[in-house]
Amino acid sequence: MMTLITSPKNVLEIGTATGFSGLFIARALKDGAKLTTIERSAPSLGIAKENFARAGVGGKVYTICGDALKVLPALTGNQYDMAFIDAQKEEYEEYLTHVVKLMPAGGVIIIDNLLWHGQAAGGPLISAKYEESAKALIKFNKHFLGRRDLSAAILPVGDGIGLAVVM
Repeated sequence: MMTLITSPKNVLEIGTATGFSGLFIARALKDGAKLTTIERSAPSLGIAKENFARAGVGGKVYTICGDALKVLPALTGNQYDMAFIDAQKEEYEEYLTHVVKLMPAGGVIIIDNLLWHGQAAGGPLISAKYEESAKALIKFNKHFLGRRDLSAAILPVGDGIGLAVVM
């Protein structure tokens, strides 16, 4: 929906997995627009590429296999007008720092899982395996909402969606 609303020319996605979110983004892109997506797992990215090709959007998607925290510093300029972050929760703050540098004023940032099964909003811990991510997201959410270079909100939709505009 955000892709349709904003009509971005260049979208950056951090955390491709098998391409589920990227498919929705790529399908909504207008002709000439592209999605650049970063995934650290080569097997997952291989599946995503197959899914993009099968859906007929492979020509709109440029994939990068690697650790986003190593890839992002190599990207330069105000080249992305929309970004979607859904990767290692403990690294969200670092991703955001890099992403903001790659976007012009008015760029839109969408971040998934900010409520983390309710655990990042004061809910009970579901499982010990989620504890570190929940703690990281609680810290990140304060950072995200407090940044002066963003107008940001957390929407209680699904597992929590962060939505921001670069100022």
